[in-house]
Amino acid sequence: MELFKLEKAFKSNVFNNEDDIKLHFHSDIVNPLLKELNPTMAGQYKSEDILLAGGRTDATFQNILFELKKYNYFKTEKGIDEALYGRNDKDHGLYDYIISNAGISPDDTKEDMLQKISNGIGVGFDGVSFIFARFATAAIVKKLNTDKLNLPIEIELPVVFIYEKKDFSTGLKRLALLLKQQDKIALNKKNLISIINPKSAFVQKSIKIIYDELYFNLNDLKGSTRVRTLYDEWDRVFGTMYGDDEEATSFTEVSSVIKDLYGYSDTVTIDSKVYLFALQTFFNMFLKLLIYSFLAQLVSPTFVFNDTLTKPQIDKLFDGELNKYESLVKNFFESHFMEWFTYTCSDSNFDTNVVNDILQVVNKFDLSTYILKPEEIQDILQEVYMELIPAEMRHLMGEYFSPDWIVEHALDLVGFTGDIERTLIDPTAGSGTFLTHAIKRIIKQKEGKLSREDIEKITHNIIGFDINPISVVSAKANYILAVFSSCDDEVFEDFADPVDIPIYIADSILSPVVYTEESELTLSIDTSVGKFQIPKFSDYADASEFLKTLSQHIDDKCDFDTFWSRVENRLIDDKYKDVVEELFNRLYTLHRAGNDSFWPIILRNSFAPILIGNKFDFVVGNPPWIAWKSMSKSYREGTLEIWKSYRIFEKNAYDKKTTHDDFGMAVTYVAVDKYLKNNGNMVFLLPASFLKSTKGGEGFRKFSITRYGQNIPFSIDSVDDFSGVKLFTIPTVAIKITKGIEMKYPMNKYKVWKQIGKKSSIDSHAKWSQVVNNLSYDILAAQPVDGNDKQSSWLTMLDMSLANKILDSSKQRYYSGRKGIEPAGAKGVYLLKKPIRCRDGLLLIQNCIERQRRKDFLAKGINKGKVEETFVYPMLGGRNIGKWQIKSNEFILVPHTIEYKYGIPVEELNKIAPKTSEWLHFYYDELLASRIQNGKFFNPATQPYYRLDNVGEYTYAPYKVLWKEQTGSMSAVVVGSYLESIPNADRDLFSEDKTIVVDSKVLMLGLSDFDEANYVCGILNSKDVVDVIDGYAISTNRGVDVLKYLAIPKFDSNNQTHKNIADYSIQIHTQFKSNKNANVSQLEKQLNDYVRELFE
Repeated sequence: MELFKLEKAFKSNVFNNEDDIKLHFHSDIVNPLLKELNPTMAGQYKSEDILLAGGRTDATFQNILFELKKYNYFKTEKGIDEALYGRNDKDHGLYDYIISNAGISPDDTKEDMLQKISNGIGVGFDGVSFIFARFATAAIVKKLNTDKLNLPIEIELPVVFIYEKKDFSTGLKRLALLLKQQDKIALNKKNLISIINPKSAFVQKSIKIIYDELYFNLNDLKGSTRVRTLYDEWDRVFGTMYGDDEEATSFTEVSSVIKDLYGYSDTVTIDSKVYLFALQTFFNMFLKLLIYSFLAQLVSPTFVFNDTLTKPQIDKLFDGELNKYESLVKNFFESHFMEWFTYTCSDSNFDTNVVNDILQVVNKFDLSTYILKPEEIQDILQEVYMELIPAEMRHLMGEYFSPDWIVEHALDLVGFTGDIERTLIDPTAGSGTFLTHAIKRIIKQKEGKLSREDIEKITHNIIGFDINPISVVSAKANYILAVFSSCDDEVFEDFADPVDIPIYIADSILSPVVYTEESELTLSIDTSVGKFQIPKFSDYADASEFLKTLSQHIDDKCDFDTFWSRVENRLIDDKYKDVVEELFNRLYTLHRAGNDSFWPIILRNSFAPILIGNKFDFVVGNPPWIAWKSMSKSYREGTLEIWKSYRIFEKNAYDKKTTHDDFGMAVTYVAVDKYLKNNGNMVFLLPASFLKSTKGGEGFRKFSITRYGQNIPFSIDSVDDFSGVKLFTIPTVAIKITKGIEMKYPMNKYKVWKQIGKKSSIDSHAKWSQVVNNLSYDILAAQPVDGNDKQSSWLTMLDMSLANKILDSSKQRYYSGRKGIEPAGAKGVYLLKKPIRCRDGLLLIQNCIERQRRKDFLAKGINKGKVEETFVYPMLGGRNIGKWQIKSNEFILVPHTIEYKYGIPVEELNKIAPKTSEWLHFYYDELLASRIQNGKFFNPATQPYYRLDNVGEYTYAPYKVLWKEQTGSMSAVVVGSYLESIPNADRDLFSEDKTIVVDSKVLMLGLSDFDEANYVCGILNSKDVVDVIDGYAISTNRGVDVLKYLAIPKFDSNNQTHKNIADYSIQIHTQFKSNKNANVSQLEKQLNDYVRELFE
């Protein structure tokens, strides 16, 4: 439908009064538009509609209220005001109509009222201009003026009444969009997820069709070589982080979740990684079609997708060649990994069916939502992705999506206010939430409207990378929605050259560090089809244009001379000719072999982190939180150079699979080094353990770039600690970094946030200005806990004076903690249900196989049998202990002695406990395999296959001080023997009393003196010392170093203060033995006084 014809028809009339405007507005504009764009709802257009709460509109259509005025009435402000607010205190205008038509009732919540009132749109028309008015969400709550209406309630909402005046042509486009979308579903999180979710029959069917076609192409000789190449490169770049199904990484433990989520039975075999690729392909199709429809409506509001797309049309659409709608952006519709389906040639027409089915779903949504209400743009696409991809799999990749409120706060902290001239990058952009919010700030600075020049600046200055291809598609989609929703209407009249959306599928961490410089002229990259060399460019735009032109000429089967004539001296210097010719010939050969011309597009993305060139004013983001031990073997090997060259591994332990360091540490260092300008600001969301952990992070806390002889300091200026707020599953901090300034202590801007009242979920789309009203904070000081080691865990306290005495690093340390027994991946074998004593003196035991994770053990099943009592011990884990008390106990088999701390030799065990040896041999193959895989120092030539870790003389100490590794606040307890310490101990179970041992989730100090054990425990449980320990160790991380940092004097039984501390500890333990809910607050206060006396 051509809108200019409607405009011409309307203007051909003579307008003597307001009624003439009303008559021809309906007959020449509204009626033809509804017949063409929304015929089923045309009858719902009502003239002279009386509203229940007061007011009579000139016309109403659903939630659109019309106020029609005589010809050219809006030429004055008075005329516009009359349309908006009425002539006087009796007359109504669009302001009143929207409130009256909203249907607000006294029973509505504030959220309901806000939704209802923001849905209404007022349209004014005077034959020359349009007015579009509405209530938009705002930060400040205001009372709405309902004096002219029959509403029994007062309405106070965070909204502001706004309007735009548009000329006839642009107003007509806006009206067409409004009328067309009235039968559509609002594009919001709830509606999207109700349709696009794993339990949806449409989604399951679509993904199964995609998976079957993909599997065929990858595994059948009749399949497409191009499909195999694209999949292999996706696997090399991204899939390698997961590892293979056969590889022993955490991926194998969650791959079965896909089957559960998507309704496959256990008997069906699927390749988890191929399924993930198929799943991402489906989401890619959906996103591309959504954005195609969105852009089409921007350019042509009357655009309707009525026809079924053919296979050639689908291929052209996803290549960006279907029509003008795709010409607004260069690099959204292009062949990359997820466009593999355009290279298939099966008879099933699978892609035609799937794409057209998705298109029908896209057509259900109101894509004008963001055009009409740009301030409501939210990253709803990430939440669809979160629904489709199992949480366990996303968390393996370290993907924790950031809610809007924390992103807003991070941008506040970094100091980005929306200056369009400043540069900003998110090197691990995910679905682009930080970038979208940065763009929204620019739009606000530009008062809601962007010019073509503004778009150019934004796409040059706001940049992102991500290794996950589907995240990049989501991020680009969000970027397009944010930018193009807020354009001046004139922008689309003559858009000129399309823009590049500067978000790239690239490993922003590996690329700038590992990709080698082959020579002064070239860079190189390894791919699944070998190594490529490309020329160096000083400007990314030139590099991008060069690679795109290269792709087109290979596609068109041109010779090299033709291509060179197009790029020489325009995009590239003559000195590169030999390098370019070699690259051209490589790609041409691949194309002929069926590996295709998409390589320049892949290279353009892969090299983006190097080719971008300039560093940035601001770096922001939420990098992936993925432990070294959770990475696939191939990705650990690929990134090893980064960890080593930046010296950020804990104790240089890169050979340990169990290292606690996290990839986010490497991301932070590369971001500071490669992306942040000197004196630039950076804010990352990171695990609190990076700063407050005694089990890793030492290398991270040196705060200096020392790679290859550099010595560039950076400082942490402030920390916002959200451990007390429901944000992610892991305690989280927002760290602000400034490059080029040395770190100084104490750092006095450590802000600890807490939710007021109960810690509860926060709406991910809430604004920071709303969330902060329900939070409180304390500002603490921060310094290394060890005064002699600046890389030690941070201590945060309000007042450091007493803490400095408790931690005095000049004093000698007399006590050191130990970790409990580690069963090396075989917990379900050694942990026992309560044994039964038999008449022959043996114990009937049964292992707790339900506590086992490895599949080989689970397949072997339970082993029930008789063993000697010698090596069966009562055991305490984290769940069994509390502050001052033992709650319960478990049992464990420990085939060790003080003499044989690495395990009793098999021959010796056969002699002294043959039944035990026989029982263990049932799991011989599984225990040996587990022992080899998980053992840090296991030597199969000299040690038995059933060796446990962390067994020594301390394991058999008569008294132990115990504390949990994971607990909200530090708490300790003293234990002696089984009969002495365990409540309701079975006195007939063992022939003699037994030592209590502990598992690896419990830390311990072994002692031979009862009073000394209570002395140490009393100190650990005292309020002042608990405050210090809680101040440097996060709740999931209380290791053996708890004692390392405390300057506890050696116990002296002649020292009265020492004796008093021990006595109070004994009293409190005794109280809890007789009453598990004992009130010991007064005793604890007196204990704390003696502990304070000890240190002061």
